Amino acid sequence: MQSYINERFKEYNLSSSQIFLIHILYKKGSQSQSSLAQILGCDKAHINRNIVKLIDKDYIKYSPPLTENRRNSKLCLTDKGKLFEKKFNYTIVKSMNCLQKGITKDEYEATKKVLEKMLFNSRAMSSNKGAN
Repeated sequence: MQSYINERFKEYNLSSSQIFLIHILYKKGSQSQSSLAQILGCDKAHINRNIVKLIDKDYIKYSPPLTENRRNSKLCLTDKGKLFEKKFNYTIVKSMNCLQKGITKDEYEATKKVLEKMLFNSRAMSSNKGAN
């Protein structure tokens, strides 16, 4: 799916990480850098680099009031970001409908449950990497 997204939205010069940041801000509303890092399971430096790029490209902005430490300030979509998200969301819904063709509700739920467990396990692995 990540490769498909990168190819489909190549003209926007956005990485899949940047696209997912836009999508999260659309779905969840204003978020801080710390909460975005937690939601995506990425380190804060990675999130910060992508935020700077998205601000430079006018897809996101800091929402007032700004705190002294910008990492605690909330980020939100600009009008350009909202327009992009509508196009992205339409494409994803259309793609998901194609991917789910012929899959029963029970198969979908079972697959979703397995993938959620795998995601949980991968996050546990990441948080325990210094323990081994």
